[in-house]
Amino acid sequence: MPDGWWSIIVLPFISAVIGWITNLLAITMLFRPRTPRRILWWTLWGLLPRRQAELARSIAAVVSDELLSQRDVAEFLKQSAAHKHLRTVLQERLDAVLEEKLGALLPIIIRYLSSDFHSKIKEAIGEVVDPVISWFITKAAENFEEVVDFRAIVEEKVNTFDLADLERLVRQVAGRELRSIEYFGGVLGFLIGWVQVLVLALSR
Repeated sequence: MPDGWWSIIVLPFISAVIGWITNLLAITMLFRPRTPRRILWWTLWGLLPRRQAELARSIAAVVSDELLSQRDVAEFLKQSAAHKHLRTVLQERLDAVLEEKLGALLPIIIRYLSSDFHSKIKEAIGEVVDPVISWFITKAAENFEEVVDFRAIVEEKVNTFDLADLERLVRQVAGRELRSIEYFGGVLGFLIGWVQVLVLALSR
C-alpha cells in the first residue's frame, strides 16, 4: 500500500491533470505557435501553420482533379439555370434587334404575311438559339479552364487564409470533439494513476 491514504487519492488526480494538460497542449499545438519559436534546441511551430503550404497544395489538387473538372463545369452550366437564363436574355435581345432594325415595318409585315408570323420567327430563332447557347457555354467553360488555373487559385486562397480565422473555424465546428479529447486525456490519466497505485500496493 502507498505511504498514506493521501497517495491513493492524490496520485490518480495528479495523473488525470497531467493527461488533461497533455491533450490540451497537443490540441493547442495544432494551431500554435503560428510562427516558429526557438526554445533551446527545439523549434516549436504549430502543425497547421508549419504545413499550411502542403495543405494548400493537397486541397487544390483534390478540388481541381476530383471536385471541379473542366467537363463538370461545362455540364453544370448546361444543365443549370444559366442555360435558361441565357436563352431568355438572347431571345429578348434578338426581339429588340428585330424591332430596332425593322422599326415601323414590323407591324406591316406581320399584318400582310401572317397573323402568327412574329411567333413563328421567335420559334425558329429559339430552335437555333438552344444549340448555339450549349456550344457557347461549353466553349466558354473550356476557355475559362484554360485561362484560369483553378488549382493555383485554390492553393493561393488556402495558403493566404488567416491562421487565426482557421483556428476559430475549427474550434467552432469541432469544439465539442476537441473538448472531449481533452477530457479523455484526464480520464485516461486518472485510470493510469489508479494502475500505478495498484502496482505500488502489490510491490510492497
